[in-house]
Amino acid sequence: FYGWWVASVAAGMLLGAFGAPSVEMAGRGSILGQDPNVAAVYFALGAVCLAGDVRMLATRQFGARIVAALLAISVLIMAILQTGSRGGLLVFLTGFAGLAVCGTPATRKMRGLVAGAVLAVLGGMVLWQFQQVTPTALRLNAAWTQGDTAGRTRIYAAAWSRFEKKPLLGYGGANNTFLLGADLAYASGRDYYRDTHNLLLAVLTEVGLVGAVPFVAAIICALWIAGRHGRRTGDALPFALMCAQIAANTSLTGYHQKLFWIVLGAAVACGLGNEAEPV
Repeated sequence: FYGWWVASVAAGMLLGAFGAPSVEMAGRGSILGQDPNVAAVYFALGAVCLAGDVRMLATRQFGARIVAALLAISVLIMAILQTGSRGGLLVFLTGFAGLAVCGTPATRKMRGLVAGAVLAVLGGMVLWQFQQVTPTALRLNAAWTQGDTAGRTRIYAAAWSRFEKKPLLGYGGANNTFLLGADLAYASGRDYYRDTHNLLLAVLTEVGLVGAVPFVAAIICALWIAGRHGRRTGDALPFALMCAQIAANTSLTGYHQKLFWIVLGAAVACGLGNEAEPV
Protein backbone atom coordinates (compact mmCIF):
# COMPACT_ATOMS: atom_id res chain seq x y z
CA PHE A 1 0.00 0.00 0.00
CA TYR A 2 2.79 2.41 0.87
CA GLY A 3 4.56 1.77 -2.42
CA TRP A 4 1.49 2.45 -4.57
CA TRP A 5 0.47 5.45 -2.48
CA VAL A 6 3.87 7.14 -2.60
CA ALA A 7 4.02 6.46 -6.36
CA SER A 8 0.78 8.42 -6.75
CA VAL A 9 2.26 11.26 -4.66
CA ALA A 10 5.39 11.21 -6.84
CA ALA A 11 3.23 11.40 -9.97
CA GLY A 12 1.45 14.39 -8.47
CA MET A 13 4.77 16.11 -7.84
CA LEU A 14 5.92 15.47 -11.40
CA LEU A 15 2.64 16.90 -12.74
CA GLY A 16 3.04 20.04 -10.62
CA ALA A 17 0.27 19.28 -8.11
CA PHE A 18 2.48 20.56 -5.29
CA GLY A 19 3.67 23.63 -7.14
CA ALA A 20 6.79 24.34 -9.16
CA PRO A 21 10.24 23.77 -7.61
CA SER A 22 11.14 26.83 -5.57
CA VAL A 23 14.16 29.05 -6.04
CA GLU A 24 15.13 28.41 -2.39
CA MET A 25 15.53 24.72 -3.25
CA ALA A 26 17.68 25.55 -6.32
CA GLY A 27 15.05 24.14 -8.66
CA ARG A 28 14.85 20.80 -6.83
CA GLY A 29 11.46 19.12 -6.63
CA SER A 30 9.75 18.24 -3.35
CA ILE A 31 6.36 17.76 -1.72
CA LEU A 32 4.62 20.25 0.56
CA GLY A 33 7.84 22.09 1.41
CA GLN A 34 9.60 18.93 2.60
CA ASP A 35 13.38 18.70 2.42
CA PRO A 36 14.11 17.27 -1.09
CA ASN A 37 16.48 14.70 0.41
CA VAL A 38 13.79 13.42 2.78
CA ALA A 39 11.23 13.30 -0.04
CA ALA A 40 13.68 11.29 -2.15
CA VAL A 41 14.09 8.76 0.67
CA TYR A 42 10.31 8.35 0.86
CA PHE A 43 10.19 7.72 -2.89
CA ALA A 44 13.09 5.25 -2.75
CA LEU A 45 11.48 3.26 0.05
CA GLY A 46 8.24 3.16 -1.95
CA ALA A 47 10.08 1.69 -4.94
CA VAL A 48 11.64 -0.98 -2.72
CA CYS A 49 8.20 -1.84 -1.32
CA LEU A 50 6.79 -2.32 -4.82
CA ALA A 51 9.68 -4.47 -6.03
CA GLY A 52 9.78 -6.52 -2.81
CA ASP A 53 6.07 -7.42 -2.69
CA VAL A 54 6.09 -11.22 -2.32
CA ARG A 55 2.51 -11.46 -3.59
CA MET A 56 3.57 -10.01 -6.92
CA LEU A 57 5.43 -13.23 -7.73
CA ALA A 58 2.81 -15.56 -6.28
CA THR A 59 -0.24 -14.43 -8.25
CA ARG A 60 -1.18 -15.89 -11.64
CA GLN A 61 -1.22 -12.42 -13.13
CA PHE A 62 2.35 -11.78 -12.03
CA GLY A 63 3.33 -10.59 -15.52
CA ALA A 64 0.79 -7.76 -15.49
CA ARG A 65 1.64 -6.88 -11.89
CA ILE A 66 5.34 -6.74 -12.70
CA VAL A 67 4.67 -4.38 -15.62
CA ALA A 68 2.48 -2.17 -13.43
CA ALA A 69 5.11 -2.17 -10.68
CA LEU A 70 7.86 -1.26 -13.15
CA LEU A 71 5.79 1.68 -14.41
CA ALA A 72 5.21 2.88 -10.84
CA ILE A 73 8.90 2.44 -10.00
CA SER A 74 9.80 4.43 -13.12
CA VAL A 75 7.62 7.29 -11.84
CA LEU A 76 9.40 7.09 -8.48
CA ILE A 77 12.82 7.16 -10.18
CA MET A 78 11.81 10.29 -12.10
CA ALA A 79 10.65 11.87 -8.85
CA ILE A 80 13.93 11.01 -7.08
CA LEU A 81 15.90 12.55 -9.93
CA GLN A 82 13.74 15.68 -9.83
CA THR A 83 14.57 16.13 -6.14
CA GLY A 84 18.24 16.22 -7.10
CA SER A 85 19.06 14.02 -4.10
CA ARG A 86 22.23 12.00 -4.51
CA GLY A 87 21.51 10.33 -1.19
CA GLY A 88 18.08 9.32 -2.50
CA LEU A 89 19.73 7.46 -5.38
CA LEU A 90 22.05 5.72 -2.92
CA VAL A 91 19.06 4.64 -0.81
CA PHE A 92 17.29 3.36 -3.92
CA LEU A 93 20.30 1.28 -5.04
CA THR A 94 20.99 -0.04 -1.53
CA GLY A 95 17.38 -1.13 -1.10
CA PHE A 96 17.40 -3.04 -4.38
CA ALA A 97 20.73 -4.61 -3.46
CA GLY A 98 19.09 -5.83 -0.24
CA LEU A 99 16.28 -7.41 -2.26
CA ALA A 100 18.78 -9.11 -4.56
CA VAL A 101 20.95 -10.74 -1.89
CA CYS A 102 18.22 -11.88 0.51
CA GLY A 103 15.64 -14.60 -0.06
CA THR A 104 15.39 -18.11 -1.43
CA PRO A 105 17.09 -19.11 -4.71
CA ALA A 106 13.78 -18.97 -6.61
CA THR A 107 12.81 -15.51 -5.40
CA ARG A 108 16.32 -14.12 -5.85
CA LYS A 109 16.30 -15.18 -9.52
CA MET A 110 13.01 -13.43 -10.24
CA ARG A 111 14.00 -10.34 -8.28
CA GLY A 112 17.28 -10.27 -10.17
CA LEU A 113 15.35 -9.97 -13.44
CA VAL A 114 13.18 -7.19 -12.00
CA ALA A 115 16.25 -5.40 -10.61
CA GLY A 116 17.96 -5.62 -13.99
CA ALA A 117 14.99 -3.98 -15.68
CA VAL A 118 14.85 -1.27 -13.00
CA LEU A 119 18.57 -0.53 -13.30
CA ALA A 120 18.19 -0.23 -17.08
CA VAL A 121 15.41 2.33 -16.58
CA LEU A 122 17.50 4.20 -13.98
CA GLY A 123 20.54 4.27 -16.24
CA GLY A 124 18.51 5.64 -19.13
CA MET A 125 16.96 8.37 -17.00
CA VAL A 126 20.29 9.41 -15.50
CA LEU A 127 21.78 9.59 -19.01
CA TRP A 128 18.90 11.82 -20.08
CA GLN A 129 19.59 14.09 -17.08
CA PHE A 130 23.17 14.59 -18.24
CA GLN A 131 22.09 15.20 -21.84
CA GLN A 132 19.70 17.91 -20.66
CA VAL A 133 22.25 19.34 -18.18
CA THR A 134 19.66 19.41 -15.40
CA PRO A 135 20.37 20.54 -11.78
CA THR A 136 20.46 16.85 -10.83
CA ALA A 137 23.14 16.15 -13.42
CA LEU A 138 25.20 19.08 -12.15
CA ARG A 139 24.95 17.80 -8.57
CA LEU A 140 25.94 14.27 -9.62
CA ASN A 141 28.87 15.61 -11.62
CA ALA A 142 30.03 17.77 -8.69
CA ALA A 143 29.93 14.76 -6.38
CA TRP A 144 31.88 12.61 -8.84
CA THR A 145 34.51 15.11 -9.98
CA GLN A 146 34.87 17.38 -6.94
CA GLY A 147 33.82 15.15 -4.05
CA ASP A 148 31.06 17.64 -3.23
CA THR A 149 28.95 16.62 -0.21
CA ALA A 150 26.87 19.82 0.17
CA GLY A 151 28.84 20.80 3.26
CA ARG A 152 28.45 17.47 5.06
CA THR A 153 32.19 16.82 5.29
CA ARG A 154 32.63 19.93 7.43
CA ILE A 155 29.60 19.03 9.55
CA TYR A 156 30.88 15.49 10.15
CA ALA A 157 34.30 16.77 11.20
CA ALA A 158 32.77 19.25 13.66
CA ALA A 159 30.38 16.62 15.08
CA TRP A 160 33.20 14.11 15.54
CA SER A 161 35.28 16.75 17.30
CA ARG A 162 32.36 17.37 19.67
CA PHE A 163 32.07 13.63 20.37
CA GLU A 164 35.76 13.36 21.19
CA LYS A 165 35.39 16.05 23.85
CA LYS A 166 32.60 14.19 25.68
CA PRO A 167 32.53 10.58 24.41
CA LEU A 168 30.76 8.73 27.22
CA LEU A 169 27.51 10.62 27.87
CA GLY A 170 27.30 13.18 25.08
CA TYR A 171 25.60 16.56 25.39
CA GLY A 172 21.94 15.59 25.61
CA GLY A 173 19.03 15.94 23.22
CA ALA A 174 18.91 19.24 21.26
CA ASN A 175 21.99 20.53 23.09
CA ASN A 176 24.24 18.59 20.69
CA THR A 177 22.69 20.30 17.65
CA PHE A 178 22.89 23.78 19.17
CA LEU A 179 26.52 23.28 20.10
CA LEU A 180 27.25 21.97 16.62
CA GLY A 181 25.55 25.02 15.14
CA ALA A 182 27.69 27.28 17.32
CA ASP A 183 30.86 25.46 16.26
CA LEU A 184 29.93 25.99 12.62
CA ALA A 185 28.60 29.53 13.20
CA TYR A 186 25.31 28.40 11.68
CA ALA A 187 22.54 30.63 13.00
CA SER A 188 18.85 29.78 12.66
CA GLY A 189 16.85 32.77 13.80
CA ARG A 190 18.14 33.83 17.19
CA ASP A 191 19.71 30.44 17.97
CA TYR A 192 22.53 28.39 16.58
CA TYR A 193 21.39 25.03 15.25
CA ARG A 194 22.85 22.45 12.89
CA ASP A 195 21.75 18.88 12.34
CA THR A 196 24.53 16.29 12.15
CA HIS A 197 23.10 14.85 8.88
CA ASN A 198 24.21 11.43 10.11
CA LEU A 199 22.35 9.19 12.54
CA LEU A 200 25.44 7.67 14.16
CA LEU A 201 27.00 11.07 14.81
CA ALA A 202 23.68 12.35 16.13
CA VAL A 203 23.45 9.53 18.66
CA LEU A 204 27.12 9.76 19.65
CA THR A 205 26.91 13.49 20.34
CA GLU A 206 23.53 13.22 22.04
CA VAL A 207 23.97 10.25 24.40
CA GLY A 208 27.60 9.25 23.90
CA LEU A 209 28.89 5.68 23.83
CA VAL A 210 26.65 4.74 26.76
CA GLY A 211 23.58 5.25 24.62
CA ALA A 212 25.03 4.66 21.16
CA VAL A 213 26.32 1.12 21.76
CA PRO A 214 22.90 -0.43 22.61
CA PHE A 215 21.23 1.66 19.88
CA VAL A 216 23.61 0.40 17.18
CA ALA A 217 23.35 -3.13 18.58
CA ALA A 218 19.55 -2.94 18.21
CA ILE A 219 19.89 -1.84 14.56
CA ILE A 220 22.28 -4.71 13.81
CA CYS A 221 20.00 -7.18 15.61
CA ALA A 222 16.97 -6.04 13.60
CA LEU A 223 18.97 -6.34 10.37
CA TRP A 224 20.03 -9.87 11.29
CA ILE A 225 16.47 -10.93 12.18
CA ALA A 226 15.12 -9.55 8.90
CA GLY A 227 17.90 -11.24 6.90
CA ARG A 228 17.22 -14.60 8.55
CA HIS A 229 13.50 -14.20 7.84
CA GLY A 230 14.21 -13.46 4.17
CA ARG A 231 16.44 -16.49 3.75
CA ARG A 232 13.82 -18.77 5.29
CA THR A 233 10.67 -17.44 3.66
CA GLY A 234 11.75 -15.56 0.55
CA ASP A 235 10.32 -12.30 1.91
CA ALA A 236 13.30 -9.97 1.57
CA LEU A 237 11.37 -6.71 1.97
CA PRO A 238 12.03 -6.07 5.70
CA PHE A 239 15.75 -6.70 5.17
CA ALA A 240 15.86 -4.47 2.08
CA LEU A 241 14.03 -1.65 3.88
CA MET A 242 16.49 -1.89 6.78
CA CYS A 243 19.41 -1.66 4.32
CA ALA A 244 17.79 1.34 2.66
CA GLN A 245 17.19 3.06 6.00
CA ILE A 246 20.80 2.52 7.07
CA ALA A 247 21.96 4.06 3.77
CA ALA A 248 19.58 7.00 4.24
CA ASN A 249 20.90 7.68 7.71
CA THR A 250 24.46 8.14 6.52
CA SER A 251 23.36 11.59 5.28
CA LEU A 252 20.17 12.19 7.31
CA THR A 253 19.16 11.91 10.95
CA GLY A 254 16.24 9.56 10.57
CA TYR A 255 15.16 8.91 14.14
CA HIS A 256 13.00 12.05 13.92
CA GLN A 257 10.88 10.34 11.25
CA LYS A 258 8.05 7.90 12.02
CA LEU A 259 8.89 5.76 9.00
CA PHE A 260 12.28 4.91 10.54
CA TRP A 261 10.60 3.30 13.54
CA ILE A 262 7.94 1.57 11.42
CA VAL A 263 10.65 -0.13 9.35
CA LEU A 264 12.62 -1.04 12.47
CA GLY A 265 9.49 -2.50 14.09
CA ALA A 266 8.65 -4.50 10.96
CA ALA A 267 12.15 -5.97 10.89
CA VAL A 268 12.05 -6.97 14.55
CA ALA A 269 8.55 -8.47 14.12
CA CYS A 270 10.00 -10.93 11.60
CA GLY A 271 11.36 -12.87 14.56
CA LEU A 272 7.90 -13.46 16.09
CA GLY A 273 5.89 -16.64 15.59
CA ASN A 274 6.62 -19.69 13.48
CA GLU A 275 8.21 -18.91 10.13
CA ALA A 276 7.31 -20.81 7.03
CA GLU A 277 9.67 -23.34 5.48
CA PRO A 278 11.78 -22.18 2.53
CA VAL A 279 9.96 -22.13 -0.81
